[in-house]
Amino acid sequence: MKNKISKLIIGTSFLGMSLATGQAALVTDTANITMAINLYATITGLQDFTLTSTSASTYAGTDSFSLVSNGQVRVTATTSALSSAGSLTALTPDLSIDGAGSTFDTAALSSHNASHTITAVADLSNNPLSAGSYTGIITLTVSAI
Repeated sequence: MKNKISKLIIGTSFLGMSLATGQAALVTDTANITMAINLYATITGLQDFTLTSTSASTYAGTDSFSLVSNGQVRVTATTSALSSAGSLTALTPDLSIDGAGSTFDTAALSSHNASHTITAVADLSNNPLSAGSYTGIITLTVSAI
């Protein structure tokens, strides 16, 4: 009996030593971890602004806005025609973002956080409008590229 107990103690000790000495695990498993971050963008700070006379036939105005995105996006500026309630004529101003056209693309493969300027210019030399108050709407649209 004493011999059996000794063998049991010795066997248990060896089992404890083999697990305690850092031998490789009996079983391992792996799994991939994935994550998808959707593209987002925000525009803030765009306010109403007035076109004022810069010459005899040109009216212009500017405003600033901030664009934040977590990837590449395109900003497109569009406008309705400037019209007056009592006038039969209307005029669509030319728009530019940062002085470079009505479309702006952010850099590829990077986030974006910057202020930009929108400019509207109405040239009356080929489209004389009668006196009055004219209004229109500028729309900035952000889209994925």
